Amino acid sequence: DTAFSSAYRLKGDVIMEVNRSAGPAMRFTISVLEIERNAANKYLPRAFTMNFFNSKSGALQNSLGYWNEWTRVGKFDLPKTILEVDAHPGGTTTRQIVFSNCQLIEQN
Repeated sequence: DTAFSSAYRLKGDVIMEVNRSAGPAMRFTISVLEIERNAANKYLPRAFTMNFFNSKSGALQNSLGYWNEWTRVGKFDLPKTILEVDAHPGGTTTRQIVFSNCQLIEQN
C-alpha cells in the first residue's frame, strides 16, 4: 500500500499487524491480539491495540486498546460490545458502547 506506506504481518488468513504512515508527523501500528471465527469461518477481531508514534522521534504519543464482542444477525456479524481504553499524555479514558436489539431492515 504505497499511499500510506503500509506493511502487513499475516498468520495464515489473518492480518495480525499493520504498520502505516499517517502523514509526515505520525505513524501507527495496529496489533491484533485475539480473533474469533464466525459461522462462515471468517475472522473477526476480538482484541487489538493501536499505537501512534511521532514519525521523526519514534516517541509513543497515544495507545488505544479495544475489545469487541460480536453477535450474528441474519447473515451478518454486528458488534455487540466495543470497549476502548485510551492511554494518552495526562491519563487514560475508558469508553464502552453496547448495542442491543439490533435488527435488519428489509427493503423491497
